[in-house]
Amino acid sequence: MARMDAQNRSQSPGEGSESGRFDARSLLILLALLWPAQLFFFAGIATGLASATVAQQLHTTQIVWFTLLLTLGGALVTPFVTKLGDIYGRKRVMLGVIAAGVIGDVVTAAAPNYDVMLVGRGIAALYIPVTALTVAAVRDIFPPKQIGVAGGSIGATTGLVIVVGQLVAGRMLDALGFRVVFWVVVVAVAVAFVLVSAFVPDIPGTGERGHLDWMGGLTLGAAAAVLIFGLNRGAVWGWASPGFFVLLALGVLLSAAFVIVERRAAHPLLDLGVLRRRDVAAVLASTSIGQGISLTAGTMLVYLCLFPAIPRISDGLGWSVTKMVVITLPCGIAFQIAGMVAGRIAGRRDPRLPWVIGLVAMLAGLVPLAWQHHTELQILVLVGVQYLGGGVVMACTPLLLMSVVDPELQGVASGMQLTLTNLVNALTMQIMFLGLAVGGTVAHGTAFYRDSGYRAAYLILAASVVVALVISALLPRLRPSSQISSGSAAAGPQR
Repeated sequence: MARMDAQNRSQSPGEGSESGRFDARSLLILLALLWPAQLFFFAGIATGLASATVAQQLHTTQIVWFTLLLTLGGALVTPFVTKLGDIYGRKRVMLGVIAAGVIGDVVTAAAPNYDVMLVGRGIAALYIPVTALTVAAVRDIFPPKQIGVAGGSIGATTGLVIVVGQLVAGRMLDALGFRVVFWVVVVAVAVAFVLVSAFVPDIPGTGERGHLDWMGGLTLGAAAAVLIFGLNRGAVWGWASPGFFVLLALGVLLSAAFVIVERRAAHPLLDLGVLRRRDVAAVLASTSIGQGISLTAGTMLVYLCLFPAIPRISDGLGWSVTKMVVITLPCGIAFQIAGMVAGRIAGRRDPRLPWVIGLVAMLAGLVPLAWQHHTELQILVLVGVQYLGGGVVMACTPLLLMSVVDPELQGVASGMQLTLTNLVNALTMQIMFLGLAVGGTVAHGTAFYRDSGYRAAYLILAASVVVALVISALLPRLRPSSQISSGSAAAGPQR
């Protein structure tokens, strides 16, 4: 115990500071956490920009799985990874999953065909839980006065990732092709490994070797996969086909089986008991939908801008990646600024205020985009409004979660939030593609989308944001981030 106390005392940044100012060591630790926390978003942006090119050059009508395997795989491994982080220490587990994820990105970049590329995407999903581990690590490491800024920065810097990621990936994609973009992702993940190894304090785990809920993971994975595959096949077989109803029924049965398994498990994959608290359940549900839709909307923009304009075949805008990046660059900057402002507001006031404003702004951008998405000005203004809301949503999510859970439950709650976000993202991604398929056609092995499909997809996303707003009405009064208690490392020696 004395050894742990000494380690905490030497590694905790800003200890004894009441001002909340960051010294040089604190800033290095924060940077070392921010980089891996944004891996999912950077990889999603960089490879997402390339996905339209992959679909057209590798001639696949199933490009949806290029993104789904990353998000769905991340959702399924997150509870296991966060549990391992609690047991063995977050830093050690971060390094393990980042190293495994690099292998997946290498397979993706070097894949000779689309099928092998999908295998690589599935392996790369192993580093998706790093975001949840970093949120929990912030609360372990930083003192209360710094938690608001540190936690809010994880969400707010997504805007910077959008700006830089699009600029880098866009220029490379136009000039050098999609494979070079994939290799850039490999390098970014490798840098994350170096930063975590060098600067993140080694906060010890509990050492309690609880059993991992493999049965829960299998039933959850099977339920999610069957439901999403059923939606995918329903568009092909027809919504009244027997095969679709069989898959739907099987997905519902597997979902019910998952709930039964979790209630009986001694060490459940997702602690459903946490959901008995209204504040925790409302935060998890609303933030998962808000973040999931923000991510899906970014993918939607890629297909709208980068698919070609071909009369009676494709109503995409036919832009180059560079043109798309330049036009949406102010949107990414707005995302970043909005997130920073929201983080500061949440430090002084109830974070529900900026959260609801963020959702309303997302809605105000998505609804008119269903009809007004044909010119540079329309994209700049309406996507800018949507991104303003998205920046607030991303910044407020970790702060909302910290406001309703105690430090010892932060790892579990962060894991549940990321798992649900990825499940929502995977589900809405599939539903979005169903909307895009309205009036669409297949030519030369590639699926193309018409204006009616883009309209349907945007309305689906907007309806999902409305659901998040309704759930947000259930949120109780929450503490400002400056009043959030820290974990053991930030608190100093434990007597």
